[in-house]
Amino acid sequence: GKATSTKDFLEKLGWKVATVGNADSDTYAKTEVRFKAKFNTFEETILKDLSEKYSASAASDGLEATDSADIEVIVGSK
Repeated sequence: GKATSTKDFLEKLGWKVATVGNADSDTYAKTEVRFKAKFNTFEETILKDLSEKYSASAASDGLEATDSADIEVIVGSK
């Protein structure tokens, strides 16, 4: 599905993808990216990489320090 193809796409660009799963909702129009505070420095790079295939933007809410992911990509319909 979309998650696996996005994983493959990001890995080809050199990103490490730890897990793939389903979003909490299927109503995301755009692809959203969430970051732990110390990983915000990767925002410009990953959004640029994702823009080759997706309409992506940084989410308004970030990840908590206790979240397992450092960066989370939620694939939208566009």
